[in-house]
Amino acid sequence: MSVFRMPRARVGVAALALVSAVSLAGCGPKAGTAADTMSTSSTSSSAAGTTATSGATGTGTASASPCPTENTRSFAKTRFVADVGLAAGSFHRYIYKPWQAHTFDKGAHGRVLAIAKAVTTAAADAKLLANATENAKASPALCGAVYGPLSAATAGFQDLKAKIATGDLTSIAGIESEIQSALGGSKANGDAVTETTS
Repeated sequence: MSVFRMPRARVGVAALALVSAVSLAGCGPKAGTAADTMSTSSTSSSAAGTTATSGATGTGTASASPCPTENTRSFAKTRFVADVGLAAGSFHRYIYKPWQAHTFDKGAHGRVLAIAKAVTTAAADAKLLANATENAKASPALCGAVYGPLSAATAGFQDLKAKIATGDLTSIAGIESEIQSALGGSKANGDAVTETTS
């Protein structure tokens, strides 16, 4: 009697995809919570106030800051640290270090598995950083320190999945720079982020 055995590499990729899918489904705020409603209404009213003020002065410029004056989400800093720690750790483990070791190059040993892990990680990290950006916007202390670099890193991750799959690795160094800038801003604000991969 023969038993079908799946190669270890495929089991690892399947397990990584399953974990990423579960983590993506469980991340993020619930739609329609009171905090989201308050955040939306306060942002709308502040934007309206800015527009009215600028219209009165005749300048015609409306620049609403994404930073609140008080916390608009429960445990925003804690959630931010957890999301950024996991995103930075998995980025370094599955994308940045293999890129530095030239594992994504044609003919490299383990290239296909490394690319599969990197694509899955890029998708998961895009969601984690989007959540972290929302948490940073909910905290006045974090918003000023990390919102800019975190927004840039989030935008970079949105395209990274497709770029890695096609072999375009030019944006990895830029994303690393933005992540380090966000980590530095968070640490300077007193919220040190510990990179994790599990």
